[in-house]
Amino acid sequence: MDDPAIGNRGLLAERLEYEILRHGRHERALALFAIEVESDAAVATASRSLRRALRAQDTVARVGDRALCVLAPETDRYAATHLGRRLRDALPAARVGVALFPHDARAPRALVARAAAAAHDDAPARRAA
Repeated sequence: MDDPAIGNRGLLAERLEYEILRHGRHERALALFAIEVESDAAVATASRSLRRALRAQDTVARVGDRALCVLAPETDRYAATHLGRRLRDALPAARVGVALFPHDARAPRALVARAAAAAHDDAPARRAA
């Protein structure tokens, strides 16, 4: 299912590489969120919910059958905490993980891997408890 509101893996790779170079040059932080939804059909609903929770400069990309990423430029740990709460409120059944540049990783693939690992460890049921 294609959704024109979200990008794809290629768009994410292109923007992530650009933003890492830009943020590295200016010594600024950015956040990459990995989101796992419960089904392929839930991706379209999730993308609409995400668009309402995000800023105009953030990029949403589908990176798998049930996986999305959100690239959030100019987002430090404090802002990422708040954005993460908004994402979890918008998608209560989803798993959400975050990795920060440059703290967690400095390379695009490593940043994606850290965010995906954090999403895999996130459990909606534990958050509700």
